[in-house]
Amino acid sequence: MGKVYISGKMGEKSLSEATRDKFAQAEERLKAEGLDPINPATDEYQDVMRVVLAEACEDWEDADIEGEWNEYAEMLMHDLRIISLCDALYMLADWQQSPGATAEHAYAKALGKEIRYEVEVMDGENGLVADLQRILNELKA
Repeated sequence: MGKVYISGKMGEKSLSEATRDKFAQAEERLKAEGLDPINPATDEYQDVMRVVLAEACEDWEDADIEGEWNEYAEMLMHDLRIISLCDALYMLADWQQSPGATAEHAYAKALGKEIRYEVEVMDGENGLVADLQRILNELKA
């Protein structure tokens, strides 16, 4: 396994420091394992995304297509193209709270990509045991 796309809840047009930090921490963990992570929360990735969106919007307008321009759909399509070039997907603990990350998960699964999961250790019924059960259920599906 080489390239690994990090997927998780972002949910912000302008990424918060907390979002950037959780993606950066995952990136560091993956690098420590000798992997090549793709972190969509970096400034570099976001800059490329802005260029891709601008070009897609121009193409949309030039094509004279009926309907409304959907920036979110274009962002997701870009991410899916990147995922198709990766060997694996790394799901942050909050991925199920994100429609985009859920779609990325389904797409990677459909492509037969390896999918790894971050596990958050917490107390109570939503803690480690619940997370491990969820992961086992995902693996069985």
